[in-house]
Amino acid sequence: MISNLAEDLPPFALHWASALGCKESSLVRLRGGINNSVFRCSAGSDHWVIKGYEPVRDGTRDKMKAEIDLYTYAAQAAPGLTPQLICTDSIRRCIALEYIDGQRFRDGMPAPAEAITAAVDFFRRLNTCTESAKNLIQQRAAEGFIRITEHLSNVDNRLAGMSISHVADELQSQARILLERVRVEYTNVEAQVLSLIYKGELVDELDRSCLCVSPGDFGFHNSILATNGIVFIDFEFSGWDDPSKTLADFILQPHIPVAAKKSPLIRGLRPEQCLNIETRFYALTTILRIKWMCIIMSVLDVKRLDRIARTNPYIDHQRLIIDRLCKAEKYFNSTQHLNAVPEHSGR
Repeated sequence: MISNLAEDLPPFALHWASALGCKESSLVRLRGGINNSVFRCSAGSDHWVIKGYEPVRDGTRDKMKAEIDLYTYAAQAAPGLTPQLICTDSIRRCIALEYIDGQRFRDGMPAPAEAITAAVDFFRRLNTCTESAKNLIQQRAAEGFIRITEHLSNVDNRLAGMSISHVADELQSQARILLERVRVEYTNVEAQVLSLIYKGELVDELDRSCLCVSPGDFGFHNSILATNGIVFIDFEFSGWDDPSKTLADFILQPHIPVAAKKSPLIRGLRPEQCLNIETRFYALTTILRIKWMCIIMSVLDVKRLDRIARTNPYIDHQRLIIDRLCKAEKYFNSTQHLNAVPEHSGR
């Protein structure tokens, strides 16, 4: 929902619109994630984006710092492929960015070949300037675990937090069946992956020297098709990560499909990061496919649904649940072909 009413505008947006020489009436709420608020402000033909973040909770990573670090690093390693960072405000927990005029990829539209090439190039550039990256990238990526078993525990915890008690009566049967299907598949994947680890065909813990710089929630849903090419945005989940996780998430993200069993992002890694990667990549693909299911179905977690409501007060809970259940069923069926770990690692 877009609103220009003063009472709907947070103080950080009002402050920085004024600081950038824009009138309050120029502020327009943009489509943002469930974790932040994003606005555009304008002064004549000049436009900026102002993005606000929630306070950092004890023991959690700082999404604002992650985004600042990545934009700062990308300005050196991949100039022109991200918006320019204009200013940061640690007091009001916000940043201002260059506004990129262009088109967004439509949800469900397969990514064209030239877009995939651009994404590989961006990822390669982020992982070429290693010394600069070590100095500028200060955090691990969101849920950037180095152990396969940590990923299993993460999915297990997500599923444990789900229930159908808050779901409308007419939706409970659909929600129950879907949740049970996902839990059964997780149990099968867990057994398969743990067997590979036990037999020594899959190393649980990744050597830290193999970590890559990940944009985080990397996909064409977080990009803009501008006049001069694709520009990538939204890096609050960015940081150091397991390359196999980044590769898997790129083909698993549900918004703009990248139809491939092998991730094209592997072309952006350094040779030493590709050693013994095949089995790890496929194991994480099976785990993270279920994690993406959990993300889509997160409305079945009451605490998560409450957080969504706080950031998006206009959302109708039951309509959101209906939408997410439908998307989850479609995603579950369309990615079934990725649910297979190779029997041998080739190590």
